[in-house]
Amino acid sequence: MEEPGEHVLILNRKDENKIDYELRWYKDWWSWNLIDKNNFESVFKGETTVPKYINQVRNVLNGIMTELGPDEYRKKWVEHDFPIAEYEKLK
Repeated sequence: MEEPGEHVLILNRKDENKIDYELRWYKDWWSWNLIDKNNFESVFKGETTVPKYINQVRNVLNGIMTELGPDEYRKKWVEHDFPIAEYEKLK
């Protein structure tokens, strides 16, 4: 991955059970408004169900908790704590 730059995951709920997703690559920090929101490369996109998406997020967070834990996560991400409250809601 090159820096500066960032990936942004866009989710759009289509109906009660389905969501569209798109992973975008911005060559500069979109979250800091350093690049136009329309200036991106689409890495991939598709459709999934809400339960599948929730399960995938849960699995990733379980893996982070098992492999790193909140303290190591904080060391790696520096400015961000592990989202423990959100993680607890998904358990």
